[in-house]
Amino acid sequence: MWTIEAFRVDGDDLVWDVDLTGVEQSTLERHLGLDTLDTPGVVPLTAEQVRALLTETTHLDPIDYLAQAERLEFFLAEYEEG
Repeated sequence: MWTIEAFRVDGDDLVWDVDLTGVEQSTLERHLGLDTLDTPGVVPLTAEQVRALLTETTHLDPIDYLAQAERLEFFLAEYEEG
């Protein structure tokens, strides 16, 4: 399962995360413009990539998640389901 995570730039605090349950790896690769995602792994994301993923793969409003984008670092992480 893939998850978008946002951490504070000035620390290790997780601010929010969004599970991308049911989203195929190929869909993520297409929206991120990557040939392949290393699995398992963690991929740094830009605010624009987060906006695209939230818009295209969820029903969430990216504005709510990107309100303080300049204070956050974003990552796409893969976790084992279970």
